[in-house]
Order: sequence, then C-alpha cells, then structure tokens
Amino acid sequence: MSLIDSNQPTSSKAWLELAFELDAAERYDEALKAAENAYSAAVYADNAADVLYASRRLALLHFNQEALALALKACERARPWTEICNDPGAIAGVHSVHGGVLVELGDVETGLEIIHSAILLTKDTPDKIALWRSQTAYAVAMYDIGDYETAAASGRASLETLLQSDADAFLLLIGHSIAGRTIARAEGERKLRREPPDMQAVREASRLFNSVLDMARDGNNSYEMSEAHCFLGVLAWVCGNDVQAGEHYSRALLYAGRTRDEILTVEIGYWMAALSEATGDYRQAREYLQGIEPLVWAFEAPRRKVRYYKARSQLEAAAGLWKDAYEFHKLFHEQTVLDFKRLATARAQVMQISLELEHLRAEERRAREERELLIRENENLAIERQALATEALRDPLTGLGNRRELAAYCERIRQSQSHRCAVLLIDLDHFKRINDTFSHAVGDIVLITVARLLRSGLEEHDCPIRLGGEELVVLLPNTDPVRAMAKAETIRLGVSSHDWQLMTHALAVTCSIGLSEWKPASEDVDQALRRADQCLYLAKQQGRNRCVAAPDAGFADEAGAVQGDVASLGRE
Repeated sequence: MSLIDSNQPTSSKAWLELAFELDAAERYDEALKAAENAYSAAVYADNAADVLYASRRLALLHFNQEALALALKACERARPWTEICNDPGAIAGVHSVHGGVLVELGDVETGLEIIHSAILLTKDTPDKIALWRSQTAYAVAMYDIGDYETAAASGRASLETLLQSDADAFLLLIGHSIAGRTIARAEGERKLRREPPDMQAVREASRLFNSVLDMARDGNNSYEMSEAHCFLGVLAWVCGNDVQAGEHYSRALLYAGRTRDEILTVEIGYWMAALSEATGDYRQAREYLQGIEPLVWAFEAPRRKVRYYKARSQLEAAAGLWKDAYEFHKLFHEQTVLDFKRLATARAQVMQISLELEHLRAEERRAREERELLIRENENLAIERQALATEALRDPLTGLGNRRELAAYCERIRQSQSHRCAVLLIDLDHFKRINDTFSHAVGDIVLITVARLLRSGLEEHDCPIRLGGEELVVLLPNTDPVRAMAKAETIRLGVSSHDWQLMTHALAVTCSIGLSEWKPASEDVDQALRRADQCLYLAKQQGRNRCVAAPDAGFADEAGAVQGDVASLGRE
C-alpha cells in the first residue's frame, strides 16, 4: 500500500516529501492530498515552520493548475503562522507564492511587494534554495506581466543562486527550465517584433534546454521535455531554421499530450501558429489558434485573452482579411482595457522597490530582531496556542470575524455596560447570479474585496462579521442613529462605486443594508438582528442597493434625516 493510501500516522515532513515526489511524477490530485495531510500533521504538532512549508506546497500546486482562488486561500490560511515562525525560508516560501498569485490575479503592486519581502528575508541567510525560490517567483511574475527582458535577467540570477546550493537533481532540472524559458521567450518576442536576435542569449538558452533534456530523460519528466522542445523550437525559429523548429514543436506536442497540461499546450499552439504565419501558411496558423481558443477562455486572467486576440488580429491582417483583423483587434482592445491597470504600475513599482531596497533590507532586519526578541521573551507554546485561538475566530476567506467572534464581542459589549449599539446587516445583491455567471472563484474574490472595503471604512472598536455566504454584519458600539446611517451609506457607496470591471468584464456589485439598534442591557442581540433582517428584506423589496433603518426607539426617524444627504454626496 502506498503512503497516500495509508491510514497510519506519519510526520508532516514525510507527507511533504511524498507530495513533492507525486508532483514531480505529475500525479496532481494525489500530490494535493499528501500536501493537505502534511498541513494537518504540522498543525497537530504545533510546528509553525512545517505549516508554512506545507502551505507553500499546497498553494504552488493550485497555482500551477491556475486554481488561483484556492492558491490564495492556502496563502491566507498560512498568514497567522508567519507571525510566530522564526524560519525565514519557510516564511519567504509562502510569501513568494502569495505574491505570484496576486500578480496573476491583477494586484501587481501588492504582489511584487510581497515577493520582494521574501527576497529580503532570504538575502542574507545561508539557505540558497529559499533565496532561489524567491528570485524565481520574481522572474515568473515578470514573465506573467509581459516584461520578458527583466524576467530573463531574473531567471539567470535565480539559476546562479541555485547552482551555489546543494539542490537535488529535480530542483536543478526546474531551475534550468525556468531560466531557459525566460530567456527563450524574450528572444521569441524580439522575433515577433522583427528585431535581430541576441545570439549570445540564444546560445545560452539552447545550452540550458539541452541540459534540461538530458536531465529530464533520466527522470522521464514529460512536462520539462515538452517545454524544452517547445522553446528549442522557438530558438530555432528565431535563427531562421523553420524545419528544425517544426520538428521540436512536434516533439513538444507529443510530450504535452502525456502531461495533459493546458497552459503548456496553449504556449506550443502560439509558437506553431507563429511559425506557420511566418512561412505564409495562414490557414494552418488559423487552425492552430482556433484549436487553443477554448483553453484560453478557460483561464481566469484577462491577459491570456489579450495575447490570443492580438495573435488572431495580426494573423488575419497578414492574410489580408482586413475585416476579420478589425473584429479581432476590437476584442483585443476590450481585453487590453480590462488588463491595463493591472500592468500599468508594474514597471514603476519595480523601479521604486529597487531604489528602496537598502532601506527595506534595514527595516526588515530591525523587524526580524524585534520578532526574535519577542519570541525569546514569550514561550513558544503559549504564542502558538494564542494564534490558533485567534484563527478560530476568523472567517478563513475574508479575514472578518465569524459567529464565534460575534458571540465573544457581544459578551464584551454587555460587560462594558454600553447602553446602545447600532447593528448593520449587509447582504450582497444578486450574489448567486455573480457566482453562476462569473464562477465561484470570482465570487470568492468579490467577498474578499468587499471585506477589505468594509474594514477600510470602520474604526478600531467596530466589529465586522461574516455570518455566512454573502451576509455580513457590523456592530457599532456607542453609535447614534445619525452616525450609523452615515456609516452604512458610506459602506454601500464604497461597494457600488468600486471599479469591479478590473476583476472581470461586465461585473457590478452592490449591497443592501438593514439597520437597527441593540440595547445590551434589556435584550439579546438576536432580537436586534431580526429587526435588521426585516429592514434588509424591505431594502431588497424596494429595489436593492439601499439602506433601510428600523423604527425602533426612533432609530429610523433620526437616521432618515441624513440618508438623503449622504446619498446625494455619493452621487456628486
């Protein structure tokens, strides 16, 4: 019986090693199960470093399959453990994947900040493999946002770091493959722009991929064999050897069929189409692109559609089909608008981070020393248990409080002998339609974004809670009706005015809010929640995207006096 099928208890490290082996063998589903077992075993053992290593593997498995929402959840779940872990490599490993996921989702600025924090954590440590992972995450992020020259330079740097480590054969295979891919893609893009090749870079990438082929044959690694042949084909095409390029693409497709990797299949399809277009075989080029179109639409990121429509528009123009070229160029433009803001700040952010690198390193060193001092002054077991207790009060998706936190907060309100507390019951309008139309992954990101918007508009003593699904509640202690309605309107306007189309085209999100007042000395909070729920029902009946206050204790009369003013301010 294999370890994956065994019910016998084992250590987190043993499960993690198995997950790595299964991933290398392209047994994705089994690798996920092993990584989850590694995470559970680490939590049970109260080992923060092992929790982070398992979380990194889980997030990376999801990320490599484009399951971005699941990858993000794995990183968010690991966040409390980073505060109590004293292993920089473990922390940096989670940060590097977390940053890459955010870049892929479109939050380039935050993603690059997190990746650079991972590089800083590992820069001065003897753990070269941890530094390689962080540098590789940066190279992949640059590759993902289309900065191929920077990606190539970063790929070279990451491989140099790896060669200074005691990496095993599989990591060396991956390191050579990533470095070769970044360099070859930069040369392929240069060819598409009709610029002369950098022959030194071509020779360097060819040497790297020939090494990949030698290493991959020994391990029977179909993915790396396919990728190597794909980019060796690109390099041959760059040098004008179309026959050799076609031979490499054929081999790449053969190995890709064994891996059933859709991302790799799409990449090969683009370069085969480029080769056919360059030789004047427009019909064949069109067939290659049409073949990968369903796979392109299955991906979450709009930039993949940008690349596809650009390729189709250029192909039809080269073939002289100007009407078709125009239609595809319009689609390319639409997707570019969606993707523009995600990409616009990337280069500026890279320059800013480079200028601030020394300052950030000093700040990180001081922060690390403070954390180490704090850890020495407190017993590890107490800190870990407190972190777990805090996690139990949080909703894992949004980071808001859960029902346990609500009960604990209400008890604190009662003990403080507070006389009044405003209750805001918030429900996202037509949320099921969002899930059905745009996918549950998009729905999760909408909830995360709404939670961020909600927290940004609240004060420290306010209590935001996710009751479940798309229903949220906010308790505002010692808040009079006028201030409560103003805050509710601010929340509502913040959600409706947010630029949701940056996430996906045609997405719009609004919320409805019911308000009531809770008097802790004389009633249970459930009674106030029921009144707020009745008001929420009225808000839905009246057309949604509005706030309705309960008439208890004159609440609605006082609150209504400011509702119109706040709404008009929002329109202005």
